[in-house]
Amino acid sequence: MKKVRYVLLILLVLLIALIATLLLASSYLDYTAPVSSDNIVVEGWLQACELEQIKEKCRNINELIVVGNEFRQPKNSTGRLVEYFQHQMRKEKPGNGMWLYANSTLIFNPELLNIQEPGDSVQIIIRARGTTANGRFAHFNLIVNGEFCCGTFTAGHLNDYVFYAYAGNAGLKTVGIRFDNDCGLRKEDRNLFIHSVRINGRQIFANKNTSLITTAETGFATGFTSKAEATLNYLRALNVKAKSYRTVSFKLIRENQTLAAANSFREWVTASGLRSFNIVSAGIHSRRSFITYKKVLGDNYNIGVINLEPDRYNKGSWWRTPGGWFALVDELFSYIVNRLVIE
Repeated sequence: MKKVRYVLLILLVLLIALIATLLLASSYLDYTAPVSSDNIVVEGWLQACELEQIKEKCRNINELIVVGNEFRQPKNSTGRLVEYFQHQMRKEKPGNGMWLYANSTLIFNPELLNIQEPGDSVQIIIRARGTTANGRFAHFNLIVNGEFCCGTFTAGHLNDYVFYAYAGNAGLKTVGIRFDNDCGLRKEDRNLFIHSVRINGRQIFANKNTSLITTAETGFATGFTSKAEATLNYLRALNVKAKSYRTVSFKLIRENQTLAAANSFREWVTASGLRSFNIVSAGIHSRRSFITYKKVLGDNYNIGVINLEPDRYNKGSWWRTPGGWFALVDELFSYIVNRLVIE
């Protein structure tokens, strides 16, 4: 019986030590140390609510560089996309309008577009509204034939947003609406409602019979070739001013994207002549970003870090949710790996 008590006591002590270590690790990883530089390097995977803080925290920007992974290009042709529509199971009656609750693209059935006007400008009117979070309404981009056309912020009531797009020599094949600034902050939730699209006067309601929603991050669905380009586009929509804008992209990998980003940035910065900058990161990821770039680039660069309020958890009460603990353990492990592996 005494042995069992001793074992339980040891386990309790170890558990307390583990919790104390994680609490200390949270403060250690949540790192901010900006240097005197007007150049910033923005991590492309930052969420919309995090990116929206940059305008206030970073003023008089000289060079703004966004680093992010390349998007995989679509394997489906327009014909196969039509086939996908035809074979979808639709048990629900179609309504008028669809909600986009997360970063995603609403794509209208190419067969329903039925507009073949090669070389002509096509008028596209999107009837939409959004909900607000962090003081901003939903933002969307218009994607025509898999290419970015234009974008706008919505309002709280249904409104018609008028665009003119060049269909190209092949004519209009696909129309997509990309919701790109999803944000859930405290009790607020930013979403996008698409009622319909009107193409050269012909109205098509958004419902399960006319359109599909994809959360895939591909060139076809986003209109961009990389996460860096998509993030920079939203920063410019936020009117974040800089003297020059750059993007640095790298091949998408499943593990340690921070290291892949730093390696790609090293190739670019070596030729650019830039020697001083601040990395823009968020929450407990900031320490790993700082040490990774520092180790990859060496001592010849003056590197700082600007820490934004994270979107995934609340800094002041992260321990109250399982997600906060999971994020901390995952980040601590990744930090240790980068600290030990990178020479």
